[in-house]
Amino acid sequence: MGTLKSVVHLSLDGFVARPGGDLSAFPSGAENLAFVNELTDTADVGLFGRNSFELLDTHWPGAKDLPGATQEEISYSNWYNRVRKVVVTDSGSPEGTETFPRDCAAHVRQLKASTAGDILLFGSPSVTRYLLSKSLIDELWIFINPVLFGEGIPLFPASSETTRLALTMLKKFPNGEIVMNYRLLPVVAKETLRAEVTVRQPIDVAWLAWTSPEAIREWNIPFDHWHTPRAENDLRPGGAFFYRMETKDGSEGFDYRGRYDRIEFQELITLTLADGRKSFIRFASDGKRTIVTEQFEPEADTPPELQKEFCQKVLERFKAYVEGKGI
Repeated sequence: MGTLKSVVHLSLDGFVARPGGDLSAFPSGAENLAFVNELTDTADVGLFGRNSFELLDTHWPGAKDLPGATQEEISYSNWYNRVRKVVVTDSGSPEGTETFPRDCAAHVRQLKASTAGDILLFGSPSVTRYLLSKSLIDELWIFINPVLFGEGIPLFPASSETTRLALTMLKKFPNGEIVMNYRLLPVVAKETLRAEVTVRQPIDVAWLAWTSPEAIREWNIPFDHWHTPRAENDLRPGGAFFYRMETKDGSEGFDYRGRYDRIEFQELITLTLADGRKSFIRFASDGKRTIVTEQFEPEADTPPELQKEFCQKVLERFKAYVEGKGI
């Protein structure tokens, strides 16, 4: 599963460029490019908006051959020339690239699912904003430059939505520039219900039991007189899941279905149910035990305490199944 990382330079007042796209006021340095080369070392794909691609493509293909080229410039040029390049555009296909349409969410989900290494999105503020709105960006690598533009092209326009981030790294460069790495956190509604169990098994065992359709049919039941006769699970961003839960006499039942938004192997699953509600399943382990926490937005027609009880009973069945005690 590929990790999508957005790499962008900002002025201190939040602009990616001056009006008209002018980038000349951003300082540059060998330390900065050396750091970017550390990111490219693990990247299999370069993702670009059309304007950002054309800007980079005018310089970097031949930068390694320029007189006085530094080792950092040579390294980046070599990576740029060999990397798989994907351009988001609705107007033609630049030579040596693949293209995605501007409405590219489904294409990016598939790209992430089929890529082993990182995917680096360089610049491209409009693409960054779009992919953020679709919860497809995993990390932001923001280079804050010691300049004020006053006006220009913003990375983050005005919005009524809140996106929560976790700072994982901060580094200062000699030229006064600072790079910060933020991991995107799942969007959780203000009102959610929560259930949790601790399973006495390592995380690989718990993860497999949670995601395997065969196992799901065994544990995904709240009461003895219920069962799950059918379970389908396409575990990837954009993949669909379907569980049929019903009483054994068929008098009552429902379909639990939706699509996955984000998968972090053995750490996090976020999904959207068919009715639009969000659910988040987190996995944490100390090596011998695994804590499984499910947090979800409640439906309107059922008392919250009953929904929480139902979820907790399913988790207890999961715990019993994984620990091999039977149900």
